[in-house]
Amino acid sequence: MRIAADKIHDGKKFLPPHSVICINETGCIEAVEYHEQVTAVDVYYEGIICPGFVNAHCHLELSHLKQVVPKHTGLVTFLSSISLQRAHSTLEERKLAMQVAHDFLIAKGTVAIGDISNNDDSLSLKQQSPIAIHTFIECLGFAAPFAEARFQYSTAIEATFKKSNLSCSITPHAPYSFSKELLSLINAHQQGATLSIHNQECAAENELYLFKEGHMLRLYETLQTNTDHFQASGQSSLATYAPWINPSHPLLLVHNTFTSKDDIEIIKARFEKAFWCVCPNANLYIENTLPPIALLQSMGVPICIGTDSLASNDQLDICSELNVLLENFTVQLEDVLQWATWNGANALSMQNHLGCIAEKYTPGLLLLKEEDRQITFVKRII
Repeated sequence: MRIAADKIHDGKKFLPPHSVICINETGCIEAVEYHEQVTAVDVYYEGIICPGFVNAHCHLELSHLKQVVPKHTGLVTFLSSISLQRAHSTLEERKLAMQVAHDFLIAKGTVAIGDISNNDDSLSLKQQSPIAIHTFIECLGFAAPFAEARFQYSTAIEATFKKSNLSCSITPHAPYSFSKELLSLINAHQQGATLSIHNQECAAENELYLFKEGHMLRLYETLQTNTDHFQASGQSSLATYAPWINPSHPLLLVHNTFTSKDDIEIIKARFEKAFWCVCPNANLYIENTLPPIALLQSMGVPICIGTDSLASNDQLDICSELNVLLENFTVQLEDVLQWATWNGANALSMQNHLGCIAEKYTPGLLLLKEEDRQITFVKRII
């Protein structure tokens, strides 16, 4: 089948006018043709065709916590509330909420996700899912003496996912929830595995590492976590933990709302492959702030898009995330569509078959409408 549209974004850029996509019945791209004038096609679409969306950061496990925590409470209050509330539902209720969220993702054009899991609640869903999912098994433990026990728990979860032939890796949660000892165990576990880290989501994270002061100490009091072992480094959180990670690990740094130019330079110098994932709606929901998009762009680092969870977002809709960026920053539609497709596929190591309209790829094709610098998802073409 030969299809064309007003505009075609191939995951990296807008194609020249009159471009034609040749695709077979299985959804595989057979060729992309470039013509100097209008040529015959089987279907012509009004709007923008682009590859299916890649949601690089999601928490399906937290779907049952939608609207449980009020907006703009700040990250420390948010985390305290989630830790106290997440177990107040039955397994059936949690699974139903995950299924609804998963189906909504598909309905809004998502073809792949990087999903954070702390247990195996999502296992059966992922076994049946038609979308590509890499599960980041999140390992937490700020108290150094418990590092080995925490790590062994995560390896047991990992074994369960691998037994079902599901793509997964063990990852730390955030600088305020891992010790150097725990990160060392994760770092040595699987060389070359991508680590997804919630990075500098609030100012308190940096205050903790700079001075051992600030609101993060209140979180430890709530969770009854002993902090005697922790010593402030006098540096930002990112500058502190980056040297603890082998550069063979690709990084997926998530949120980055309080990341500085110096932090970005440290990562660029040490890691060959690092992606900067932004979740603007979640940042507005929790901290009522947005990531430094202009800074990230000026530093030339690859940006990708996530939705975070329904505990911190009204809906898991990539178009909504892109519209926040288009409304609040001087960014181009061509760029943000790359972040939501090709860059996300690269961040999740799915770049060999998703995120790009090119020969032998099966990216899924979406139809979007653009009006007044806002985009609307219309439908999935294939």
